[in-house]
Amino acid sequence: MLVDAINNNNNIYNKKTNTIVLSKKENALEDLATEVSVQSETTDDAVEQQLDHDAPSSENQSPVSQQKSTEKKTKRSGDKRGCRIPEDFEPNLKYAIDKGLTHDEALSEFERFKNFWIAKTGKDATKTDWQLTWYNWVTSDYGTLAKKKAKLEKGKRNGVYGNYPQREKALANVSQTTSVISTLEVSLRQICKMIAPGFPLHLKAGSSLTKQQETIALKAYERLQELFAVKADGEVIATAMRILSCGLKISQNSDDEGMSLAYGMALETVSEWALIETVKRILRGEVKTISETFFPSTCEFVRLCRDLEEGLLTTANLVRKAVLNTQAKTVKQQERRENVIPLTKTAC
Repeated sequence: MLVDAINNNNNIYNKKTNTIVLSKKENALEDLATEVSVQSETTDDAVEQQLDHDAPSSENQSPVSQQKSTEKKTKRSGDKRGCRIPEDFEPNLKYAIDKGLTHDEALSEFERFKNFWIAKTGKDATKTDWQLTWYNWVTSDYGTLAKKKAKLEKGKRNGVYGNYPQREKALANVSQTTSVISTLEVSLRQICKMIAPGFPLHLKAGSSLTKQQETIALKAYERLQELFAVKADGEVIATAMRILSCGLKISQNSDDEGMSLAYGMALETVSEWALIETVKRILRGEVKTISETFFPSTCEFVRLCRDLEEGLLTTANLVRKAVLNTQAKTVKQQERRENVIPLTKTAC
């Protein structure tokens, strides 16, 4: 009995011992697995950090290795954290052109895009998809495309690009006025060549005017005043501005609406003929007092228009005075001849 009890106690002790040993072995295996797992994760992180921070600057590294390393780095950066704009990034210019920009405008817009993101700092300077960023840039509310569309809409509202019948009618009226003034101007210049130097003004001796020239000389001043009284309206001003903007540069930072209002207010005081004639002379490079490249200011524009009007009126006034003085001189000479009593012979 005693032996059996001892054996039973030994068996129980052995079972407990085995259980404790097995438990310790299991804990050891778990600790080992945890350690291996931690080491594995640490190794992966180290490798990833090395790929992220190591540049292919080693002279012994093969071009193939450099290419693979760069591709992995770019892919990983684009997929996870994004990257700064690549130096060799090529935008889809066709997308911008299809949206409404010209080829030159698309190139200029890309320069703005690239310069902006190169200068950008902070976390916002990295993007995961630069092509998509370019698309959003093109269609943004502050890009060249948006400004171009806004300018077109504004032009339509102001009658610059729309309302063609009224614009054509306005141009037809200006054309008729221009024809009349051109005829007067040619005749006045011809008569000017007949005026003798000095004062009072009069025609050169032996010069004679035709009946038509005499009528023009006496009536041109009043006729020009009537024609110059027809001031440029909104249609004519809008047309002139549009024509001039096609030949001269306007600052990209200019306020289109404010510019339209400013020129409209300034030019409504000049005649239709003077406005269109000034535009023609500017585009032909005949005006040397302003830039041949950039848009003239409102003061320059108004001054040029008024110089044309005043110059032609001055010529007409001088011609009229010269003709009137010549006529008065002729009348006096006739009266003097009539008042002379001829000497007659008397009978002896």
